[in-house]
Amino acid sequence: MIKNVKKNRSVKVAADQSLDLDIGNTFVKWRYGTNKGRIPTAELDRQLFLGCCGEQPPARVRLASVAGQEQEVAISEWSLDSWGVTVEVARTVAQAAGVSNSYEDPSRMGIDRWLAMIAGYNLHQSSCCIVDCGSAITIDYVDDNGAHLGGYIMPGKRLMRQGLLSNTERILVDNPNGGWGNCAPGIGTDESVEHGVCLLLCALAERVRKDYRLVLGEQSQLIVAGGDGAEFIAAAGVGQLRQDLVIEGLSYVLP
Repeated sequence: MIKNVKKNRSVKVAADQSLDLDIGNTFVKWRYGTNKGRIPTAELDRQLFLGCCGEQPPARVRLASVAGQEQEVAISEWSLDSWGVTVEVARTVAQAAGVSNSYEDPSRMGIDRWLAMIAGYNLHQSSCCIVDCGSAITIDYVDDNGAHLGGYIMPGKRLMRQGLLSNTERILVDNPNGGWGNCAPGIGTDESVEHGVCLLLCALAERVRKDYRLVLGEQSQLIVAGGDGAEFIAAAGVGQLRQDLVIEGLSYVLP
């Protein structure tokens, strides 16, 4: 079992002494001081993990993971064996850093959503809509008092495409690498699939652009993260891109 390290909260650990990890289904994002990077989750091993810090071992390791207990245990063992540092694992709870969870059972909310909301709210101390465009797209609303009003979870671009192709034998796509940029009617199956996915995602971005101020008020912020975050902002025509939002949230829940 991984146990959190109890720190003296009156002592602020320097940012460059903490290795922060955001383990997603597809990628591991890491930050160590001013250095940061991204590793495919499936390729993460001990050597890659140790390489995040170079020759200077961290004083702390803070972790947010949606990849499962096995990966969490492995990282804990690597950290203890290599540096003698116990991993501090972020958990979703009912309330933290000014934000209240709307779930009856907070543990059922993914830690990535929870940390992104906490970071987004604390960046401005005001209402915000948080959009994370990764393997899945999540949209969450937080009001001026830090109360989570609810949200949405849906497939991201890759999962939309995979869902269509894996369940439809006669649709064949040779070049499934399109972005969000072209929603014109497709000529040929490749274009029809890619532009169809694009049409859905651009419609989503337009709907969020119209709705978030209606839900939260004119002064609310739209904050976007994830690998497809820049494309979402381009489609919506508004939004702040914060690619390390989950990692930023770690500093609030594990100060």
